[in-house]
Amino acid sequence: MRKYDTSEKLLEIFDSVIQSKLTPFMTQKGMSHSVGSSDFQTPVSNLQKREYLEMSNKFFWWVNRFQNDRFIIDISYGEREFVVQTRIFYHGAKEWFGAWELLSASSTKEVHAASGEQWVLNCDFMERTIEQLANGIQNNWEALSSCDKNIIATALKLREERSRASKAEGERQDMERCCMQASAAFHSKKYYEAIKLLEPYENNPMLPKTSAKLLAMAKKYDE
Repeated sequence: MRKYDTSEKLLEIFDSVIQSKLTPFMTQKGMSHSVGSSDFQTPVSNLQKREYLEMSNKFFWWVNRFQNDRFIIDISYGEREFVVQTRIFYHGAKEWFGAWELLSASSTKEVHAASGEQWVLNCDFMERTIEQLANGIQNNWEALSSCDKNIIATALKLREERSRASKAEGERQDMERCCMQASAAFHSKKYYEAIKLLEPYENNPMLPKTSAKLLAMAKKYDE
């Protein structure tokens, strides 16, 4: 049976490993360090001092923040899924980026090395995740800290491409579901229902030929 540790134990490990494995490096790079619970304000949240025990059985977003006058790095843990994330905010761009987005844009091979991007529910895995994340940040510091306009532009372009691809996939799945429902309606002689389901896709070149034929037949039988 898998062991799940309490929020307070997980947060204690989260903070302590960051303190030992990453804070000395960040201090050397001139980054200030603050820790606390996010108040969820945008674009940059405020961090509130809380005891670990206060986070038990609550929706929370716990942040270790490193910052200077050019950018912010938030290493966060919480939300509903208890996920670890690394996000970076460039003051000039006024945008948050996942560390993996910036490393993808800079053509780094191991794009998730600094990101965490893990669902963490036990202390051993938390320790391993933060150690890996800390090593990734240090090994990719030049790309992450450069605030390079070309990297930022590429990251935004890739984000838009992912958004379009996700939207297209969602639309494809919607059409596939409507085709299946229309087929069931047609064979139950519910022709109007089949027409209603398929008509929005009538001029879509991705509509399967069988569904297009079914639509034509449904219109004929519904007359």
